[in-house]
Amino acid sequence: MVFLLAAALLLLLASCDNKSLKDSWWWGGGGDATAELTANPSSGAAPLKVTLKYKGTNADLCTLDFGDGSTPLYDTHSDCSGEVEHTYKKAGEYTAKFTAKVYFGGDSAEKSVKITVKSDSDDGNKAPEASISAKPTKGKEPLKVTFTLKASDPDKDKITCSLDFGDGSDASSKCSGDVEHTYKKAGEYTAKFVVKDSHDAKTEKSVKITVESSNNPPEASISAKPTKGKEPLKVTFTLSASDKDKDKITCSLDFGDGSDASSKCSGDVEHTYKKAGEYTAKFTVKDSHDAKTEKSVKITVESSNNPPEASISAKPTEGKAPLKVTFTLSASDKDKDKITCSLDFGDGSDASSKCSGDVEHTYKKAGKYTAKFTVKDSHDAKTEKSVTITAKGKVVHIYAAGDIAPDSKSNTNDDATAKLILDKTKDMKDDWYALALGDLAYKDGEYSEFMAYYDPSWGKFKKKTYPIPGNHEYQTTNAAGYFKYWEEVEKGRTNPYDGWYAVDLGNGWRLYALNNYTDLSKTSTKQYKWLAQDLKDHKPSCIIAMSHEPRYSPGPHGDHSSMDAVWDLLYDYGGDILLSGHDHLYARFKPIDKDGNTVKSGEGMVQFVVGTGGINLYESRGHDKAEIVDNSVFGILELELGTGQYSFWFHTTGGKELDKGENISCRSSSK
Repeated sequence: MVFLLAAALLLLLASCDNKSLKDSWWWGGGGDATAELTANPSSGAAPLKVTLKYKGTNADLCTLDFGDGSTPLYDTHSDCSGEVEHTYKKAGEYTAKFTAKVYFGGDSAEKSVKITVKSDSDDGNKAPEASISAKPTKGKEPLKVTFTLKASDPDKDKITCSLDFGDGSDASSKCSGDVEHTYKKAGEYTAKFVVKDSHDAKTEKSVKITVESSNNPPEASISAKPTKGKEPLKVTFTLSASDKDKDKITCSLDFGDGSDASSKCSGDVEHTYKKAGEYTAKFTVKDSHDAKTEKSVKITVESSNNPPEASISAKPTEGKAPLKVTFTLSASDKDKDKITCSLDFGDGSDASSKCSGDVEHTYKKAGKYTAKFTVKDSHDAKTEKSVTITAKGKVVHIYAAGDIAPDSKSNTNDDATAKLILDKTKDMKDDWYALALGDLAYKDGEYSEFMAYYDPSWGKFKKKTYPIPGNHEYQTTNAAGYFKYWEEVEKGRTNPYDGWYAVDLGNGWRLYALNNYTDLSKTSTKQYKWLAQDLKDHKPSCIIAMSHEPRYSPGPHGDHSSMDAVWDLLYDYGGDILLSGHDHLYARFKPIDKDGNTVKSGEGMVQFVVGTGGINLYESRGHDKAEIVDNSVFGILELELGTGQYSFWFHTTGGKELDKGENISCRSSSK
């Protein structure tokens, strides 16, 4: 139902003129909201059909939550009212809650009503009565127990009975009187007496039976001297074993070092531990009834040899491939033993056997490598040290956010997000671009608003920006202000005056900029056909798309089923990322397939919602498919696009790194 409402909202937006848009839900009615809610009937047997009438005024968004976990109802009119039927399928106490939400300039209102749904079995039938007692309830094996049963039905219905003894034996169907049963093995048992009537109403009673073993386990003790020393360590174990019932016993002393065990039951046993280590010697005694007792003692054998010493450093540890690195090595042995060395560079090339001094090595391909320096002495003791080397290939940096410039110079959040981008790109030698994800200049996207509010902040890197329009741009007829502002930048792009286009970013990445406001919901539309043909013609190795409205969102706008067709198309061609705004918060979703299921990395697309460019933040409704949701900070999403992979970071204007993921393979590279 949420999907249908989202689609209806899009049709409403498309059909409204400028005035009606300004009177639409996101502007509210001004002032405090009011809320009314009634339910008829408010109680009854399941399934219970209830008519809920709601009315709200001066609201940005109206929601009706039925209280039973079903999808809430959303009404986007400022003065919202209606009547809806809802069926409560299961018995229980429910609270239906109607909320008239105000985001700007007033207080929200809320009204709730209690719904009582009774069980369909509440028909006057009374459950049968049952009782059970047992004597004795405790004793040694084998234990003979007498159960006394009683069952009746206050409605005189026919009853059936079952007494489950709890030990796997056949149950008794007797309803009254005494039942004898013998428990043959020791254990804790629960005997359950179940009585059912002809209406399938049942009563269950139980009693616990404790059966104790009649056999006493054997007794055992072990001590060792010494319990600690240097290799080779000779240890004397002193053993003692007996059985109170005079049963025959067998013994096993496991030394814990893999050598043969001793079967001796008493007296002293000597054993030599040849290698250093921590050992547990276990002495196990069993009787003829298979009852056993186990005792243990810990032995610490210290090495008489000192391991060799080793150190490694590298300079530089990071840089662009091909990367020439100088490793400085040092190795020695306190015992003056002969040592051998191996420096494994971690890239599959031949290792160096040098033990000290400098070793040069060139990493030819981009990647993260671990160089390991291993030093062994003549006693096979070894020491290993390592250092990480990062050889970077050519990457493309993307900085993205939407919902950027407020219509007030006193709100400087857009200046702060723009400064983040400027600071990060100040001395950058790699290619970089900014992605402006719609709703760029509030409140109507007029050209004068672009010049007054957007241009002084994000306009500083206008020529490095790939934009898309949002719903606020279309509050000016045909988004004329948006297209006028971006006219020079968009020349030469695909379909520049339709608001959608495609760009090759480098490293096999292709960007698809989509326009939600020139029908994108159907496969028959001009934009969809263009996208399908471009994907077919180019078959990009890695795909990043951006649309102002997200397919999935935890914000008040919610999921947009109007994006289904495009999501499925991008998914079929190996799409990796969809960037969106619209809801003023940050969210990253788990990888999702075309059926809406969360899947493993490399098997689905990742939806980012980055409505944190500067406009006041929204509250979150949460989402079960979201990996992270935050509506407390402004910031930008940075993407580092490499060949066949990407990394991402969400940077806040407060200087923190809220979210990150590194070296994620493109879906085409994961196959």
